[in-house]
Amino acid sequence: MPRRVRIELAGYHHVYNRAVERKYILQNISDKDKFLEILNEVSEENRGQVMNFHFSNKNTFFN
Repeated sequence: MPRRVRIELAGYHHVYNRAVERKYILQNISDKDKFLEILNEVSEENRGQVMNFHFSNKNTFFN
């Protein structure tokens, strides 16, 4: 059965990623650079604006 269409709501969203089993998500500087590159591309493609972000080796947050 197909998934229902998601409703897109304008507004402020808080996004949080946390590593499973306390493993590292971003292991080195190049991983962090790639994460920022992808975040920038996705926000531009979806006409979104990243207001702030934080990332460490084990989690990421952005609004």
